[in-house]
Amino acid sequence: MRCISTVTYSFIVNGEPRGRIVPSCGLRQGDSISPYLFLLCAEVLSRCILLAEQRDLLHGVEICVGAPSISHLFFADDSFIFFKAERGECVALKNILHEYECASGQQVNYQKICISFSKNVDRALQDELADTLGVVRVEKHDKYLGLPMELSYSKEAAFSYLNEKIRNRTQGWREKTLSVAGKEILIKAVAQAIPSYVMNCFELPKHLCEEMHRLMARFWWGGDDSVRKIHWVSWKKLCSSKNEGAEVKGGDSYTWRSIISGREVLKKGLRFQVGDGRSISVWLDPWVPLPFALKPYSPLMEGTKDFTVADLIDEGGREWVMELLEELSQVMKLILLRSFP
Repeated sequence: MRCISTVTYSFIVNGEPRGRIVPSCGLRQGDSISPYLFLLCAEVLSRCILLAEQRDLLHGVEICVGAPSISHLFFADDSFIFFKAERGECVALKNILHEYECASGQQVNYQKICISFSKNVDRALQDELADTLGVVRVEKHDKYLGLPMELSYSKEAAFSYLNEKIRNRTQGWREKTLSVAGKEILIKAVAQAIPSYVMNCFELPKHLCEEMHRLMARFWWGGDDSVRKIHWVSWKKLCSSKNEGAEVKGGDSYTWRSIISGREVLKKGLRFQVGDGRSISVWLDPWVPLPFALKPYSPLMEGTKDFTVADLIDEGGREWVMELLEELSQVMKLILLRSFP
């Protein structure tokens, strides 16, 4: 508690800290101890719900006969609580939240809480229980942790919000003057990142992906919903891998020819930044750091032609395999002695 009650803040004015403010509402969100305090409070709320379940005041949901009941799911500030559609359980939950408010000093915002029911619950009872808790009744919860809750209905309706997000972002960008490089960065870093989280879990319908491509292409070439400019190159060709390009052709500009000619000069002084080392040849690729040569000094050893840097690294410990390096060093010395007796 001393870490919480003794905190003070100052402001940097003209490069100097000024003032001494003692906050009256606890820690600010960016404080280093704030996440741990949040977890402690969330753990208390979780234990209160579990205790109420042990006393038969609340009953969670079971996915099948004999399965353990699930009374709540907490992830950061997104929380789900499951219980029977009975007035007594609504009162028990409200008492738990009230006790949590008194103990933590936090106030539950009931305007941001909504409740949904099984189809077997009568509509009048649904309204009564929602009024008991003081929350809004909804037909279903649309999303949890950014993902759709139900997929039994139209897939297009479930994932259409992704295209809406892309459309809103690209329409906002059109109002600004952006270079070609700026448009490329925004498409790759922002627009294409919007559906990536959802696509980790779900396979999106093909027509939704095509609509995303159309929105990005429209932003790239310019125009809006009322005016559509000419798309001079197909989207498929525009999205080709960079490995398929970088060649000088007859109609290329002087600038592009200069960049390509300078690339060979850069290669003489560039080296690989070693990651897992699986694609770096020990003998052929430049990977040895300066001030040494970019490649090993010794000649190619017999039987090690296909060695990669990954073969010299312990994948589990992420360290060099010293036994193998020492063995190669001894062989290298023998080769040098034979070459220069």
